[in-house]
Amino acid sequence: MRMPGGHLIIRHEDQSLLVNTGCPVSMGTRPTLVFLGREIPVLERYHGLTVAQWSELIGLHIDGLLGSDVLGRYAVAIDPEAGRTSFDEIRATKSRARAVPSSVVAGLPVVEVGLGGERLRALLHTGATVSCLRDADTKDYTCVGVVRDCYPGIGEFTTELRRVPLLFGDVPVSLECGLIPAELERALRAVGVSGVVGANLLQEFAISWGPRFSEIGLMARRTASPPVSPAPYSMPRPVESASFTSFLTP
Repeated sequence: MRMPGGHLIIRHEDQSLLVNTGCPVSMGTRPTLVFLGREIPVLERYHGLTVAQWSELIGLHIDGLLGSDVLGRYAVAIDPEAGRTSFDEIRATKSRARAVPSSVVAGLPVVEVGLGGERLRALLHTGATVSCLRDADTKDYTCVGVVRDCYPGIGEFTTELRRVPLLFGDVPVSLECGLIPAELERALRAVGVSGVVGANLLQEFAISWGPRFSEIGLMARRTASPPVSPAPYSMPRPVESASFTSFLTP
């Protein structure tokens, strides 16, 4: 695995695949994709986007996208220090990872995080390079920069980054978070979710989960990596209008 521009890419045989827990479907350049020795059905276009358009928009060539429909079938361990992502059909019985309270919404993983004595639910979104929380929850924290981001159905937006002290279970982390656009905030609120935890969490932790996104766990890295400057767009520019709720639904 590698993370150019903060995008989580794995190399599987001769394919470069984007690992995207925030997308409910997997995509390819043909109706099927061979993964772990199995031929799995995938979409060639989703919400107006093809794999070729994903490649252009994130500035990286990919041959396919692994969404939550496939990622949720396996016990997955993402180890950024080792540069390795492993897949198994049965979760290992022993793990040093610390469990994080979690649930599943529309087939997507949601984690519970602590902030200022409150508990919030956030989408675990490995396809997003930038984590995002509500302005009301983060307004008291220091701004450390400004980046551009883009969400399907929302479009491009510029957001300041704030360094926010969060708790994942009992594990503390200071995470750079952008601000959720108002439209996305309303859509998230409708499903009881308050934010997005992106792939920048991997700067501090290895991440694992069991089949069906059970037992999401974090293990602190021996050496935290410096913040990764996000690519110009951490998610694709929308080709057609779509609400966040429809984005969750294949």
